[in-house]
Amino acid sequence: MDRDLAQININETESNVIGFSILDDHHSTWNWLIVTGLTVILLPLSIFLINVLVLRNYNVIAFSIGELDVAWYGIFIFIGFMAAIFISCIKMWKLYKISIDPFYWFCLMGIPTAILGARLWSCALGDASWSNFWAFRDGGLAIEGGVVLTVLLACWWFPFILKYPKYQVRDFSTKPNKVRQVSFLAYVDAIVPAILIGQIIGRYGNYQNEELYGRAIDGSYANFIEHLFPLMRIDGSVYQPLFFYESTLNWWGLILIFFVGEFIPKKKIGDLGFAYFIWYGILRLSLEPLRQSQFTFILTYVMSALYLVVGIVLIVLNHTVLYRFRKYSLVQTIKNKKMTLKNDDQILYYLGR
Repeated sequence: MDRDLAQININETESNVIGFSILDDHHSTWNWLIVTGLTVILLPLSIFLINVLVLRNYNVIAFSIGELDVAWYGIFIFIGFMAAIFISCIKMWKLYKISIDPFYWFCLMGIPTAILGARLWSCALGDASWSNFWAFRDGGLAIEGGVVLTVLLACWWFPFILKYPKYQVRDFSTKPNKVRQVSFLAYVDAIVPAILIGQIIGRYGNYQNEELYGRAIDGSYANFIEHLFPLMRIDGSVYQPLFFYESTLNWWGLILIFFVGEFIPKKKIGDLGFAYFIWYGILRLSLEPLRQSQFTFILTYVMSALYLVVGIVLIVLNHTVLYRFRKYSLVQTIKNKKMTLKNDDQILYYLGR
């Protein structure tokens, strides 16, 4: 439906709104695809090439500022965070047309929360020690804990902040038009799948720390892995590069969920965010058997299975129960060409389903 929204009569009936899609705004759709697509392809590729061609010699420390040593691990984690924030913002801005401000404030709280959660998880279920809890530079950050604690924070923050009138939008599917609160699940779909790019890049930090490797291998495959990732030769043996397996598979997951998922006709708001938990649960369950026995923890299997189960349950509920308790799903959003994103009075289209 190619129509100039400036000419749309605000008394248009709801039946005319049904069927409208964010993907009908071709200009913004292509902007979103090009900018985020280039980021998703070129940034992980650049990190891979840097590790393979430049950082071949083992050196945990990238540089020092006085007595402060900055590790490659921290640099890759930081780049991953920034990349996830960037592509989330582009999706909110160019595709969903919802305010980015609540996400800015969430980042200020979410980044330290994720680091804290990752450390707590590693101490509780991993191999980090409670006695050295604050020794973050020594490694021992489990992404699962960061995700869980940050999700809990998001479940409180977004429903709270989105109640403010400045973040509400006009609903043209009703007559007379009403001002409505943007759904929290719109932010779930924009933000949660983007976590994958943070994990894609962050895993190369594990590589520089000689972490996240599997069982010993030999033969021609071991020679190939050692040539590609020389840091995988540890104490005379070459090990499975689990960091690389997970990073590569998450790259495919990001493409499928973050991009391809937008084109699924029957999806509902929240599905893309919930799909992340299914993907990550399956991924971790698949890779855990490749770990060395001393780095295998039963609770890791349990939590990975919970990721999978929770994701499936949420999607099933989203299609059978939850949608009945909300009048609208944030389906499709588009901005009046006479307005800018700085205007509080944005235009939001809903599809009641």
